[in-house]
Amino acid sequence: MEVVRVGLPIAFGRPLFLKCYEKSHSQLLLCVGPEREKPTRLEVLFKDVVYIGLREKTPNASLRFASGDEKALIQSTVAPFNWRGRRAFLFGPSLAEGIVIARGVVWAEDSRAFGEPSSLMTGLYEPEPERAFGAVE
Repeated sequence: MEVVRVGLPIAFGRPLFLKCYEKSHSQLLLCVGPEREKPTRLEVLFKDVVYIGLREKTPNASLRFASGDEKALIQSTVAPFNWRGRRAFLFGPSLAEGIVIARGVVWAEDSRAFGEPSSLMTGLYEPEPERAFGAVE
């Protein structure tokens, strides 16, 4: 699978739903199925996750890195532990929209339905997408 590095922030312009958390692999999968306006399934996979603070659905999701002040606030309140090289990802303009602390995130679109197996959870489901996108700063 080719991973294209993309800077954040990114606006997905679609809601994302919590689909799966694989504890043994520390992977969190968010997804939205094909819709009339967007005929593809969008999957967003966080890897090496240590903190999840999300609603079941994130409306019109966007994704960005936490700023320095936001990171300090998160570390002093909701996640006061050593993140060991992980980053805080935020789902909108405020912390209330959602927080995931993880080592990385990738996303991809495919033609599968919402309920079909993920193509991003490597080692668990196949086939992988031809191309996915990974966040960089």
